[in-house]
Amino acid sequence: MKALWKALQSKEDASSKGQVVHLTRRMSERSWGGMETRVTEIARMQQSQGDFFPKIMTSSIYEDAGSQCVRGIPVERFSYQYPFWGLDEPTRASMDQVGGNLISWPLFWALCRHPGLSVVHAHCTRRLGGMGWLASRLRGVPFVVTLHGDVMTLASAQAERFSELARGGVEWGKAVGWLVRARRLLDESDGIIAVGKEEYDALCKILPKEQVHFVPGGVDVERFSKGSRLAWRERLEMQSGEFLLVQVGRIDAQKNQLLSVKLLARLRAAGLPVRLLLIGPVTDDGYDAALQDAIRSNGLGAWVHQESVGYAEQRLVDAFHAADVMLMPSIHEPFGLTVLEGWCAKKPVLASRLGGLRGLVSDGEDGCLLPVGEDDAWFASCRALLQAPERAKQMGEQGSRKVDLSYTWVRVVERLSQIYRLAEEVRLRRMQTQVELRWLSGMSALLEARGGH
Repeated sequence: MKALWKALQSKEDASSKGQVVHLTRRMSERSWGGMETRVTEIARMQQSQGDFFPKIMTSSIYEDAGSQCVRGIPVERFSYQYPFWGLDEPTRASMDQVGGNLISWPLFWALCRHPGLSVVHAHCTRRLGGMGWLASRLRGVPFVVTLHGDVMTLASAQAERFSELARGGVEWGKAVGWLVRARRLLDESDGIIAVGKEEYDALCKILPKEQVHFVPGGVDVERFSKGSRLAWRERLEMQSGEFLLVQVGRIDAQKNQLLSVKLLARLRAAGLPVRLLLIGPVTDDGYDAALQDAIRSNGLGAWVHQESVGYAEQRLVDAFHAADVMLMPSIHEPFGLTVLEGWCAKKPVLASRLGGLRGLVSDGEDGCLLPVGEDDAWFASCRALLQAPERAKQMGEQGSRKVDLSYTWVRVVERLSQIYRLAEEVRLRRMQTQVELRWLSGMSALLEARGGH
């Protein structure tokens, strides 16, 4: 406890060293997605610019607890638990997959003791985010939280999955939630970042605008603009004149790969020589089983290739360059980083007209926005692009220009540095207000006492 108390008094040291801790629920290649990409790329850029010295703290979901480097960034993983009695192993595994509301006391104490802490930047909410908030208050540093589309705009089907899993045991974590202000986390935060415009607009309606910021994603332009068009095509033994549709993302109901399979079936039935490449880890076993059933029942086994490819692998970059058209038929998408990665390869994208995609894709210019689940619209648009390669090329080039102008990690990190400074100002004003309120409350009590004599 003495060591902890000494750490809690180290605010002066913290402000001079610029240590920022990125707090995430999980960080594993097995479940890699847009959040993991965003956090690691931001941390790498902060590290290269030298303004902050970043570290990622996370749970040990899918990994062993301990220290590791991920893409040059120090990552520390901690043991965790779900606060339920009677929780069986299959339910726990499902919670790992779909975003169960976990706690990690080892992570909390490590965050409280972290030397030179300057900012706690959470990329999760609920209890774990609340633990980050409480540690920030004990250390006297600003708390910033990024919402990755999982609070204000979470799809109803996903929310129901969370609720259903929570019925698998007797919950004892409500006291923890109260302690760390889990239900009031947005109100207590010094800065809130939305990656999607839809979520940003919703937040502005309920919170002071000085606390809410819109910071879309970025892309490593240099890396994703250099790839081989032939690498995947040769591996798949594609013939001259064959088309390749590519979808990159977790194999999960949210990403809606089933629509891509149905689209492929219709295009091949119409006589177009098309193949489908699905890149991403399986994070929903039940959905993957349904996907494989759809591939078999439509006789598409020879025309669909599915593989999990690590984010750091060159094969991921090559997949974008191999594509004729990129697909993003998600049923929930706060932003859409893979759209930017596809544009770096100068590829057109067909995307769902929802969430952050509506503010990212300019319909008819760098891609097409299509109604979710309307198979006829997806079929007509995809066939038109495959049959008009010049138009597809122009769309991809327009997307590439948009990336260069607006979506680099340098821009994102410059904006974050501003937000961290603003968050510190909000924190100090909040402290001053609390002191004033305590003083007024004390004066009121004194006056009432004097009036009673």
